[in-house]
Amino acid sequence: MLLIDNVVFLKERYPDVWDIVKRNEAGDYPDIIKLEESKDNNYTLSAKAEHGWNYLHSKYSPKKEAEQWVERFEDIDNYKHVFFYGIGLGYHIEAFLKKYPTKNYYLYEPNISVFKKYLSTKNIREIASKGLQYLYTEENDNDREKNLRHFIGKVKDDVKIISLPSYERVFEVQTREFNTRFSELIFERRKYNYGAVMFAKRTTISTIKNLVYNYKTPNILNEKSKVFLDKPAILVAAGPALDYEFENLRYIKEKQLAYIFSVGTAINALIEKGIYPDAACTYDASDRNAGVFQKVKDNNIKDIPLLYGSTVGYETLENYPGPLQHFIVSRDFVSPQYLKRKDGEAIDAVIAAESIATITLQLLHKLGCNPVILVGQNLAYSKDRWYADGSKEHVNVTEDMQKKAIIVKDVQGNDIYTIKGFNSFRIEMEQHLRKLKGLEVINTTKGGAHIEGAPFVPLEELIEKRLTKPNIVDNSWVYKHSVTYDNKFFQDKTLVINMEQSKLEQIFKAFKRILRQMEEAIVTRNMREIEKLFNRFDKTFDALQSNKYYQLFILVINHWQFDALMKFFEDVRFQKDIYTKARLVIDEFSSYLDNCIANYDEINPMLKEVHSAILHDAVSSQ
Repeated sequence: MLLIDNVVFLKERYPDVWDIVKRNEAGDYPDIIKLEESKDNNYTLSAKAEHGWNYLHSKYSPKKEAEQWVERFEDIDNYKHVFFYGIGLGYHIEAFLKKYPTKNYYLYEPNISVFKKYLSTKNIREIASKGLQYLYTEENDNDREKNLRHFIGKVKDDVKIISLPSYERVFEVQTREFNTRFSELIFERRKYNYGAVMFAKRTTISTIKNLVYNYKTPNILNEKSKVFLDKPAILVAAGPALDYEFENLRYIKEKQLAYIFSVGTAINALIEKGIYPDAACTYDASDRNAGVFQKVKDNNIKDIPLLYGSTVGYETLENYPGPLQHFIVSRDFVSPQYLKRKDGEAIDAVIAAESIATITLQLLHKLGCNPVILVGQNLAYSKDRWYADGSKEHVNVTEDMQKKAIIVKDVQGNDIYTIKGFNSFRIEMEQHLRKLKGLEVINTTKGGAHIEGAPFVPLEELIEKRLTKPNIVDNSWVYKHSVTYDNKFFQDKTLVINMEQSKLEQIFKAFKRILRQMEEAIVTRNMREIEKLFNRFDKTFDALQSNKYYQLFILVINHWQFDALMKFFEDVRFQKDIYTKARLVIDEFSSYLDNCIANYDEINPMLKEVHSAILHDAVSSQ
């Protein structure tokens, strides 16, 4: 029989946990978990495992055992959160809370039978202090996955996991599977958080700085040039199979049998062989991307046009010696806010993708090229190399890469090795190929990974049978353009953004005042003042969310932290102690606010500089 106080607690605080307990209330799996009296007149639990009965706590003195175990913890202060795996009868948690009464912690009981024994024996409020952030239990693997994803979504900082030692022995398989999945999700979160923050910030900064280039260069998709219509295009990537095709590409270039577009580092391998593509394509937002085109800049090569996605790292465009044309990428939220075609037509965009090859495929489809011929698109290793000679500094497969390799099929149906990143590019390209209706894509990559939707045909065979018309390349598109962006629209948008920027500064100041006054009200135990401040906080938060400057620049950078913040707000509303609630809000929101202000301080000078440069150019050109 469950203690009534425990039933009330779960219904009020953790209704999802109560639902699981209630579903399992009738059957208690007899003879698997036993409640016994210890030698010192406390309770202990024994569980039936594969090798017989095992105690989850000492059968002599479970309290003393727990206190001695907790004393061995040395690094608790290094962690903001502690995650207890295995509640048992809670002795170790009680001992922990005596030593660390202010620590935030999470409780996870994987065995519903153990949890029911606890709920029928002890009052859960003994281990549910103010620091308890969440309570989990499970009845199947789906619950485990749901619980872990919920936890990962809530916690951004490093976590100390404390597993009850007996669980690793008694529930060996379940505990091992939990620890493995927990580690995988923590790794994914760290990788995602780092990538999301860095990529979102880089992309936002680049789209701001690139506005200057976008405004004064042609949008290749706006121009609707017909020179590409039904003309073959060669998409040259930097896979090791490119080494086999230089002479074929030289012949195609000399006879002008097809347009040649390079992607990524293939530009360097082509330049080294004296083959200049009709255009180079790029859109990577990282600062490293500028290095891809350093050879073009160092040699002052002026006759290779650069087609860049609007999210490309801004350093790539600085001092590029050749002609520039741009296209808008779907994840660019900045350019569409400022740019409008003079003729009123919609600005076309290319759907964001992981690979520049997939981006370029879409671009060539929109330009009307057909067929598109893939060269050097290995997406796999070739013997001991993963890039073509001359494309980048390191082209050989390392020992670590070999260890992480996976097997896929090549264009001939043989097994070849690749890495998860390349395989992800392949799957993504296949998904896009299914959507690019009417586009014929041919893969000429010898020894490359099979790409569904792009049948393999050797390039020399295509030259002999299909690329037979010379002089079909017309590069007049590089210099002819008529459609420009609306200056009046840009000016109006600039005024709106400037006004929203001023409002955002006042919102930041209002939050600082509210949080400071909330701190004071906690100290003076002024409940009525805190309630008033929560009302002001809510109104100010609504103003923040509706601010255009915040939406366009700050929120985009901090979207992952904003998601965590909203989950926090959802959970904290169950906190009944208003002083604790105020303290939690101050701690959680202060971190988010400081990040927003830091991003604002970095971005605002850039934006003002871009506004000034474009408006000055517009006046000068009138």
